[in-house]
Amino acid sequence: MESEEGVGNLPMSMNQLTDPDAVTQALDECDRLGRESFLAKYGFGPARRYFLLYRGMRYDSKAIVGAAYGVQFPHEGSLRPEDFSGGEDTVAKKLRALGFEVTTTGYAPRPPKYWVFRARPDRYRIREAVQELELDYWTIERSDVRAGDYAAIWQTQDAQGYRGVVGLGQVMEDPTVRSEEGNPFWVNPTDGATAQGRVPVQYLSSPPRPPHYPSYQPHPTPR
Repeated sequence: MESEEGVGNLPMSMNQLTDPDAVTQALDECDRLGRESFLAKYGFGPARRYFLLYRGMRYDSKAIVGAAYGVQFPHEGSLRPEDFSGGEDTVAKKLRALGFEVTTTGYAPRPPKYWVFRARPDRYRIREAVQELELDYWTIERSDVRAGDYAAIWQTQDAQGYRGVVGLGQVMEDPTVRSEEGNPFWVNPTDGATAQGRVPVQYLSSPPRPPHYPSYQPHPTPR
């Protein structure tokens, strides 16, 4: 649990940021502009240690707080880098106090991770997608999925009682916010219409029909 110690000692301007919705609006603006343009607009460099994790994507924490301040207090404008007297750890405490998740897993290179991506066949025709799509965009949440990672594609139990691995894939790019509108493999087309953090996955193989597992459930975290 994150201690509240030190929150009251934050720089006065940043301490006045109290609206989580202002942070969300700053995150949405970063998605629209792209990371480099967002940082250039507000005059910040890339974060060195702390990143805000939201919808499965990582954001530069200090730049987001600076922009969010301008959203909550438009008459004062956004905070600039020189308005911050504390380090990134004070920014992380502020964001956590507002209910956001902060991670130290940033953009530094790391070895590939291995994931299990799960799909419900009553919502998404995953077997057909694996066989017919070169790239499929998977929704991600609260995870560190990155370009170069690998995934086993798991189908949850269908009406015939079958479930298991139906393909293997490689993540081709880091997460971006996008819609899946127009993807014909959604059972309900509106399910893919919402813009969310997604990663493009290139399917590498399509195994035969999954075996019948009466009780086994895959572990959803990387091994």
